[in-house]
Amino acid sequence: MRVHTQGFKDQIKELGREIDSRITFGEAVISNEELFSISPVVNADLLKSVMRQLDFESSVQVPLYTVIKYEFGLKMNGSYEYIDFGNYIVYSSEYNEDTKSYEHTCYDSMLFSMKEYKTLQSSSILGKTFPMSVRDYITCLCADIGLVFKNSNDTFANYDKIINSDLYANLGYTYRDIFDELSQVTASNICIDSNDMVEVRYINDTNDTIDEEYLKDINVKFGEKYGPINSIVLSRSSESDNVYLQNEQSVSTNGLCEIKISDNQIMNNNDRSDYLPSILSKLNGLEYYLNDFTSTGIMYYELCDKYNVKIGENTYSCVLFNDEPKITQGLVENIYTERPEESVTDYTKADKTDRRINQTYRIADKQNGIIEDVVAQTNAQNEKIAKVTQTVEELNSKISDIADITTSKENTNAQVEFENINQSEPIRIVIRPIGENISYIYPSVGLFPSQDLFLKVRTVRFSNTKTGEIFDYELPANLLYYDSENYDEFILDYDGQSCVVNKKVGYNADGTTYILDNPTTIEYEYPTIQLTDGDYTVSLLGYKSAYIFVRLMAQNIYTTQFA
Repeated sequence: MRVHTQGFKDQIKELGREIDSRITFGEAVISNEELFSISPVVNADLLKSVMRQLDFESSVQVPLYTVIKYEFGLKMNGSYEYIDFGNYIVYSSEYNEDTKSYEHTCYDSMLFSMKEYKTLQSSSILGKTFPMSVRDYITCLCADIGLVFKNSNDTFANYDKIINSDLYANLGYTYRDIFDELSQVTASNICIDSNDMVEVRYINDTNDTIDEEYLKDINVKFGEKYGPINSIVLSRSSESDNVYLQNEQSVSTNGLCEIKISDNQIMNNNDRSDYLPSILSKLNGLEYYLNDFTSTGIMYYELCDKYNVKIGENTYSCVLFNDEPKITQGLVENIYTERPEESVTDYTKADKTDRRINQTYRIADKQNGIIEDVVAQTNAQNEKIAKVTQTVEELNSKISDIADITTSKENTNAQVEFENINQSEPIRIVIRPIGENISYIYPSVGLFPSQDLFLKVRTVRFSNTKTGEIFDYELPANLLYYDSENYDEFILDYDGQSCVVNKKVGYNADGTTYILDNPTTIEYEYPTIQLTDGDYTVSLLGYKSAYIFVRLMAQNIYTTQFA
């Protein structure tokens, strides 16, 4: 929210209030008497970059490209309290002969991003080269257009994912286009903050409530509830090729509500599924009411603020995406939030990773002018691929037979299930906490576990549901949780014969957790977990919520004859 006092909130809804507006630039001030109308507008959608606009009409002309500051004032106890709406750049100014006034259109510093991107200019100056992280890439983009990235040292969704090359070089994209795609990658709205810095902004729950006294009697509409969001889909190739991640419990309880991201250049390769957990973590459970109402004035909410509107016995949770105040002799504020663009994914033809089933996909490498078409058909674990690579100068067709001898499953409810597993060791295991630590909890003197009740321990259980055999493995260390971006992670990798815990979190003396200044990787002795043929349930005992990924050897003609 914009900085304001409780007195401002109480006074803004009263009849007979006195309001004021002022615009300043340098030593100059355009006062309320010289301002005929003013409208600070914001229009936004989920996962988009945002540029604020300010329109004002005055008896004074302001030169083009002047940086101005707008403040809205409300009189209380004999003096005005002003709310800062930030800085804007005068983009156009026209004289209106009928009203004998000047009409100005201004934008915030996101205006600097409205130019074509050729190649990354500031990376060498900042000491950053490809490959670089998403966070470093945003830092360089901002430097290119003369802005500062507010979150250059922060953690946010997918901040540490690696961009290997200059994906947008010489493609005709603007910096704003790239910020749009980075908003999707970071599950945020990228915007300009009150200090003219580029910000990765998330939904801000203000816990603030307004009532009918703030609303006009006309144009008050609160529609159906949108959400809770519980599925993220990444799509490419005209939406024929999808990977996804869901909160399966929420889908079962509330029905499906998905966000689909299509043809994002950063999330367009075969590591797409790696981006999904962070995006879902930020958006999972988000719900709000669609609305369209006219207010007598609120003015202190800003982009991504979540607030409540109480009408009678009903309370509506809302998120500010579109705000259009109009200040003349009085104040009217139009606020609305529309339904995000809807999508329907055929999940029978989608997968949680890029090991796809029965589908065709196209990877467009715009930077190198290559289009790669792949037609894949999978029967059990045997995959036949017809691959066509097109370039400007070449058309090359290649047919290959591939046997995929492994099968993978992942889930966030601490359990996965497999069918037809071959006698073997696990190929890969990844485990990390979600919301709570994975650590020992000991019973009190009078507490005893029942046959089907397990205390919170560190045991991964492989249960062969065909033979009744059980194979337990104890994680070598506690896995601690701090937030959705900072947690410990266990990784067992058969190919590298490695068993490690990536530590990002430590314990305080009072048992709470904190982020380590220097994350570290601890290596442990590689274990032997010898599984038998059969169907398996793999679970983390005592937990209903934890991320678990397991890859096992599948039974097919190759493994049974040769493995």
